[in-house]
Amino acid sequence: MYEIRLGLQALLRNRKRTITTSAIVTLLMVFIILLNAIIYTDFATKDLQREMIYGSWSHAFYEDNKSISFDLIGTYHRIADSVGSFDDNMFKLSNFEYLNGRQAQNESEIVITIDEIHSRGLINELNQIVTVDGYEFEVVGIIYSYYDNWIELKDNEYPSIITTNIKSSDTIRFGKAKKISRLYEPEEYLSINTYAYPFMDQHDGAANIRFEETLLMDQKSFKLTQFMLVVVISVIFIVFKNNAKFYHKRLDILKQQGMSFEGVVRYLLPQVILIMLLVPLMFHLIPQLFEWIVLSLGNNRYDNSISNLSYARNRLIWFLVVIFIISFVSLKTRQRGGLGYRIIQFLMVMIISYPTLFLTTPTTIDLVENRLPEWKKYDEIRQRSLTYLGSGSMSLFLGEIETEWSSDEFVVIKKHPKTKYLFYWNRRVLKPTTLDVNPSEISDIVYFNNDFIDYFEPNYLASDDFIRGNSFYYYGDNEIKYKVGDIVLFNDVPFYYEKKFGSDQPPIEDFPLFSGAIISEEGAKRIDFPTNKYNVFKVGSEDMSDFLEYDFIVRKVSKGSYFENNRLEVERWHNQLRGITIFMVLEVLLQYILTIAILALLYLQKLLIERKSMAVFLLLGESKIKMTLKNAIIFVYPIVIPLLFILFTTKAEFKILLWNFMVGLLFMLVLWTICVLIQFYYLKDNTFGLLDERE
Repeated sequence: MYEIRLGLQALLRNRKRTITTSAIVTLLMVFIILLNAIIYTDFATKDLQREMIYGSWSHAFYEDNKSISFDLIGTYHRIADSVGSFDDNMFKLSNFEYLNGRQAQNESEIVITIDEIHSRGLINELNQIVTVDGYEFEVVGIIYSYYDNWIELKDNEYPSIITTNIKSSDTIRFGKAKKISRLYEPEEYLSINTYAYPFMDQHDGAANIRFEETLLMDQKSFKLTQFMLVVVISVIFIVFKNNAKFYHKRLDILKQQGMSFEGVVRYLLPQVILIMLLVPLMFHLIPQLFEWIVLSLGNNRYDNSISNLSYARNRLIWFLVVIFIISFVSLKTRQRGGLGYRIIQFLMVMIISYPTLFLTTPTTIDLVENRLPEWKKYDEIRQRSLTYLGSGSMSLFLGEIETEWSSDEFVVIKKHPKTKYLFYWNRRVLKPTTLDVNPSEISDIVYFNNDFIDYFEPNYLASDDFIRGNSFYYYGDNEIKYKVGDIVLFNDVPFYYEKKFGSDQPPIEDFPLFSGAIISEEGAKRIDFPTNKYNVFKVGSEDMSDFLEYDFIVRKVSKGSYFENNRLEVERWHNQLRGITIFMVLEVLLQYILTIAILALLYLQKLLIERKSMAVFLLLGESKIKMTLKNAIIFVYPIVIPLLFILFTTKAEFKILLWNFMVGLLFMLVLWTICVLIQFYYLKDNTFGLLDERE
């Protein structure tokens, strides 16, 4: 069996060629696996995004006899108002997004929503003790409020304080169905989670849309898998053919020394075994590696087509073995250089670069068209979320004042170093009447002190009559059609309409004063409205990384009144957007990196083939730098053809197509640079070393 030993020695001694060939085969397999993983992972990640917001449970029900229909069942025991106990499965199905901490592990621990913390006047810290119905609990987790997003339960509410390991007779079960479909009887369940799984809705076409999307995805991925197999076979045939030419002289020598045909087969057997082991190993390891990368990014779910991977793996093993044999059998058809080889090389570069450009172009278009504008939109929303609006008059249309503040209660916000501005004013409703018409509809009336007026100077000058309380302005649409000079009675006290208030003044946009009449503090005194209490306030803060402490201070001052600030939701939305965007960028980068790696290895193969020709040209005096730059350009320029073809067949705005063209040129530039570096490294040794067939 000395022939097998000679074959192993040939693999080890020709390490550069063996490693290059194995790397090309591996990277081409990565291309096939990655193609399927990206398609199915994108689809699965969209599902995950819905499940993280709306819960991953599919059905809620009372009876335990439905367990057979579900992969996972979580139990919610109702303990008291706003208090519930979740088991481990229920925590898994809930997909809570934690601001801090972890899930409850015993009955003395709780997870609490941020809204419940604020409503109870607690601090945003872990390990504090909360008393509920005489029982004390330790806060071990703080979560975003989730129940506003979850679909409603029949005659039941979700808890905002959650413990574990406590049971009650009032129990609701939540299950994730083994097969998510609309084959169910709605009346048998408390709720069907069509928020997370819209294709279960029996009243619209979501199920049909889902089926069509899945079918198109399967068809697309299978066709691309077949296309990539053709690409792999074409590339590997050239690589194996070049290797066969390299081993040809050794085989001739071995035959002259008496090696039989069976001996030649045994000599080549280690290479065949390497191929047959490499393919299944890589098809096992690469999906696991990619899954680890995807899951480590967060807010992403990995998925792949097992059938496509099995199809590609089984065919690739035998295709590679057959190609390997054919490449050695057909040694007589040599083309070490010349026009034929250059044409093959040209086609190989086009074929390998086309799938990457085809797959990345829609993603880069989506990034430019949607993701970048989303980031700009996020910045605008984030700036708006730096303001807080508190109102103690949610029922003002009924003339009710629910919460009021004195100026002293705002001192803690005023003195905070992150506060940009703080204004507070009053809003009431009354039925103003004019002297010549019947009483008008109920209208808002807003009044504030002179500090608020001074903020708008010099943009908006208040008249002396207004400050003295003799006139009023109107903010918003003048639906009652007041005319300048009209006399209006507020609580039987006459005011005259002077002008519209600041609709064309930019600073007013920051202060939603509500449509209605505006009077000064002196005007409020004339109609016996209180001027030492306020029922609306507006706070503007500076940007800060840790805003929860400031958020808590403002909410505490609001005393549980109606409160408007979306900073928590904005940050949550940003985290989701960031995860999706990073994943898309990594998709594009990974595909380009793989293509560059494959083409770089093919370039190295090209150098191995042309080593003697390069040595001759160097001995004849050609510049090493000139040769390197020229060879790299000739190798890279075929990429222009698939790049232009894809851009001309893609429907998008010109500036977006131009952006994609620039990305394609950058791809070519990076590949050209790597090829130059490879050739410089390859030519660093003695020129006569290139004439030696040994590696």
